[in-house]
Amino acid sequence: FYMLSYCPHNSHPTQTLALAEIIMDTKKIKKKPFQKGCGHNPPQSDLEVDGFEGDVNEEVKETVDRALYAIQNDEADEDSITEMKFPGSTYTLLFTSPIISIPFIFASMSTLLCYICLLLSLFNLFSESSPDNLFGVPAGVKPEVRGAQYVGVLVGVLMEEEVPDAIQLFRTFSKESLYNNVPKLSYKRFLFSCICRSINGYLYLLSVFLVIVQADNVLDIFYDLLALQFAQSIDDVSFNLARKEMFGATLFAATNHDHMIEPSTRKNSCLRRNFLLKSILLINLALMYVGLIYVTLQQRNGAYVCPSISVNFGDEVWEEALIHGHERPRFLEYSYFNGIYKVEGNFNGRPR
Repeated sequence: FYMLSYCPHNSHPTQTLALAEIIMDTKKIKKKPFQKGCGHNPPQSDLEVDGFEGDVNEEVKETVDRALYAIQNDEADEDSITEMKFPGSTYTLLFTSPIISIPFIFASMSTLLCYICLLLSLFNLFSESSPDNLFGVPAGVKPEVRGAQYVGVLVGVLMEEEVPDAIQLFRTFSKESLYNNVPKLSYKRFLFSCICRSINGYLYLLSVFLVIVQADNVLDIFYDLLALQFAQSIDDVSFNLARKEMFGATLFAATNHDHMIEPSTRKNSCLRRNFLLKSILLINLALMYVGLIYVTLQQRNGAYVCPSISVNFGDEVWEEALIHGHERPRFLEYSYFNGIYKVEGNFNGRPR
């Protein structure tokens, strides 16, 4: 209790959890179990303190009770979070800085640079396409490449962080919370920042899908995933450099300024329970796998095999050629085999 008495009432829950864990480990506090209620506020529990005399501060008792409740249920009570700050990113500068300012221009250029890199990657990937093969998919791949494709989809979706960040911000900060805490911030610019994050994320996911379905080598898949992840995180790299005063004092001050704000108090909402965030993640993963399964089936059916080829062996003649099934040598005229060969189905996994 001596340690907790110096912990501010509005301190971050992780600090309270850490102190509570220390106390529980040393067996200083014994807590009677209770059932989780329907609301966000846990019911008060009885505390028995070994070796402690005197009155227990009610505020400290409530703080400890909340912390132990969160530990018991393996989750932090969101209502105990009184203040939060916006994540450190150039997208944050898009709505926290004036439009006519160096930080806003810096954030816009960083965002635009990310878009340019990802769009150039998409243009290069679509250059392999054709009317019959929109994504430039090879006719077939080896089994190890097929396995790497399915693993690469999972890795690519997990590495994508802009879309989850946008959903997290949208569900955490409402229009009312922004207006009540920082009236000068525009909610429309806040939504614009979230949309920019989402566009970045989906450009990355589309690039990842094309890289995976076009790959015919295992290492190419993972090398390209790392390259695309770097292209997507250029804004974070530039923000961290500005935070180290690499781009001047103005950007140093803007990137190190924390906007503390109370989160939204929407209760019993799907957004509040992370339902939307989990749904978006699962939808992105499902769409990627559905597209990959479709490409796999098309490859097995020979949909991406060249339907016809034109062959010209010339007019040469091979005298005394030994032909299978004939005992005597014969003349073999190459021009007999000139012409256009068309695919008519498959035989033993090969075009016929």
